[in-house]
Amino acid sequence: MPFTKIVQAGAGGNIGRPIFEALKSSGKFELTVLCRPGSSFTPPENVIRKDVDFTNVQSLSDAMKGGEALVITVGRTAGDVFTVQKTLIDAAIEAGIKRVIPSHYGTDTERAPGKDQKISQAVINVMNYVKEKANEGKITWTSVMPGTWLDFGMKAGYAGFSIPNRSAILFDGGNSRYNYTLCSTIADSIVFILSVDSADERFGQLENKALRIHDWFVSQNELLDIMDEELAKREESDPTATNTEGEVAAAAKFNRQVVSVAELAEQKNHLAMLYEALFGMDNSCSWGTDDESDLAGVRPKTNEDMREALRGVLFG
Repeated sequence: MPFTKIVQAGAGGNIGRPIFEALKSSGKFELTVLCRPGSSFTPPENVIRKDVDFTNVQSLSDAMKGGEALVITVGRTAGDVFTVQKTLIDAAIEAGIKRVIPSHYGTDTERAPGKDQKISQAVINVMNYVKEKANEGKITWTSVMPGTWLDFGMKAGYAGFSIPNRSAILFDGGNSRYNYTLCSTIADSIVFILSVDSADERFGQLENKALRIHDWFVSQNELLDIMDEELAKREESDPTATNTEGEVAAAAKFNRQVVSVAELAEQKNHLAMLYEALFGMDNSCSWGTDDESDLAGVRPKTNEDMREALRGVLFG
């Protein structure tokens, strides 16, 4: 049997919301969402909301009872990343949860250099803890590592792109390739992982496994060339075309600025460390096309799929 009774810790945020929507719309699960008291989350029909104290193992354990798998998508607003997830894992064990998907959803922290990067230390500590509990036979786990989030990363600006300003920071020239994944792909992979039947050989392959997934392995310049083409097409067909901010798209091409990641890293702030982890010489987001995408149910994406995704970023 696959997992059917799913508990999700946190259903808001940039990745929590897409994962919640994918779990709900799949129609495969009985879904319970754990929330902080006062949360604005309103459960749709057939979804159970339970208010919990994320610092209290008993509160969490009581809310999880009857569940089979726990999907953690709480963000930094819930508190210290390691402490919150450790408490959730302890509560899951007490409640009899069989599988936990920790809140990872980022760089490859299983291998060098990612396993040594300071910016990922909290997540690394979480993974070390859940592995320890799995080795004790108390729970199983699966984690998903999608590299850089293509759509949200571009819209939020942390991937080096400013969509409203039609500008981009090219890290060390912008020709190095990195692994990019859509938030919807991450969400769909969670649905797939939880849907695999225990009689399927993939069930065992997914158990206690860190999965690197991706939609595309591509460079910044390749992404920008496509977006410049799409901007030119839109301007030709509709000179008053608007961008995602509702402003007239005055520029038909992105302004490209080359920066050195090594020089940025000298600033020692959070954003500089993030750029170094994602795009530096020793980054943890460029493992190529040989990964666990197929095992995680991620279908191969085409260049036309990428073009469509980028149109959504530009004009959605």
